[in-house]
Amino acid sequence: METSEQLDIVPAQVRVPQHVRFKYACKACEETIKTAPLPARALPKSNASAGLLAHIAVAKYQDALPLARQEKILRRIGVDVPAPPWPAG
Repeated sequence: METSEQLDIVPAQVRVPQHVRFKYACKACEETIKTAPLPARALPKSNASAGLLAHIAVAKYQDALPLARQEKILRRIGVDVPAPPWPAG
């Protein structure tokens, strides 16, 4: 038997996990509604996952890839990147 190997690269995959939370109402009074809490977030009020933040940090500090270039890469693969809250420059 002969085996040969070939090196291949799988491009980055962007996923959008959804967290489904159920709402429950009190049947007796029909006023009290309880919703399950969201999972903890790495950055409050952000939709960035811990994995995305780790990827950005490694690309910036280990690979010396500027944030502006990372933004272009993310846009090219279809990620909608919001404008930063500070002036560009």
